[in-house]
Amino acid sequence: MFNFTREFNGCGWSRLRNEFLKILTVSHYFESNGAGVEIIASKIRQRLRIHGMSVRWIAARSKNRVTYSEPSDGDCVALRMWDGIRVVTDLAWPLPSPFSLGVFWREVRRADVVHLHEPFYPACQIVYWFARVLKKPIVITQHIADMPVAGRLRKQAVALANTVFTRPAHYGAAKVVFYSTRSMQFFRSSVVGKNHLIHNGCDSDVFRCADVEEVVSLRQRLGLVTKRPVVLFVGRFIEKKGLRILRQVAEKTPDADFVFVGLGPLDPGTWGLSNVRVIPPCGHEALAEYYRASDVLALPAVGEGFPLVVQEAMCSGLPCLVSNDVAEACPELIDAFLLAGPAGVYTHAALKTYLSHPRDWNSRREIARRATDLWSWERCGTEYLNVFHSLQSDEN
Repeated sequence: MFNFTREFNGCGWSRLRNEFLKILTVSHYFESNGAGVEIIASKIRQRLRIHGMSVRWIAARSKNRVTYSEPSDGDCVALRMWDGIRVVTDLAWPLPSPFSLGVFWREVRRADVVHLHEPFYPACQIVYWFARVLKKPIVITQHIADMPVAGRLRKQAVALANTVFTRPAHYGAAKVVFYSTRSMQFFRSSVVGKNHLIHNGCDSDVFRCADVEEVVSLRQRLGLVTKRPVVLFVGRFIEKKGLRILRQVAEKTPDADFVFVGLGPLDPGTWGLSNVRVIPPCGHEALAEYYRASDVLALPAVGEGFPLVVQEAMCSGLPCLVSNDVAEACPELIDAFLLAGPAGVYTHAALKTYLSHPRDWNSRREIARRATDLWSWERCGTEYLNVFHSLQSDEN
């Protein structure tokens, strides 16, 4: 393998040495699926490519009623996988075909480093074992910890996956990256001496704070009532995001409007509530307008790392009502959150209290300033670059 830890004072050498480093990124879906894992994988990949690295990306090509995963460029290796488990249960678990094994082997052979996003997915497991056989260094980005879900079978399946796949993969990896302190603590026994905390970035040029006049204009254009509180949810309409809790809260809070941006099996549009509005997934520019036009983001999620939508909302100056699980994942800003209690059990009470005494615009601008200072994709990419470069130093 090319020795990419050599020193040189010329400004062009840093990029030159990166061009010799070939990374293979693996996730379950591509960014077009719109979930946090895939978006984060894409953002990290973009930053590494800006720094001159060659980054190939393997994921499932899938198009059905719950998944839309298509490659974005010629360095994406899109494989047809069976996605029936997600269609039936909404648990993402695309299964590669046996005919794809040759593709996995070929891509691992040509890579210098393998980068896995969540090691328990079948594609990641295949690449993990091929990398072990071929003695390729493995970097894992661990997005979540446990995943509390209803149903004994589903809950046990997630716990079993962490026991059988995730923790053993940590032991065999060279580095394990977390962006949540909670997830890092959950897996602390399996990542001793190899764990890194790297905050995800946020596009602060897009997700920015508004002033009062802009909010009025945005609400008029988006069809929102100017003088009624707007409670925003962004994400998949699934149980672990707190949709069942939010349905109860919307029923108990008829004097506020609830805007749900996303899709999924627990569709708020079927609740029959006049104060609920559903918006399909939209691009960053459109999504940023909903953040700026709202009064509070409500996300009583469990089993998360640190959701990207919370970062986007905070960079937009939007107060975030989140479960304690989410808030504890970011101790640097924990005082800025509105706490909904463990697993979001106090969401309604916390929302009622906040809407009676909302934060002023100076407070919102301060939230945006602190969040923007903390989260940068450039900083995130540089820290990942350092992790990859450190692998050769560990071998020497």
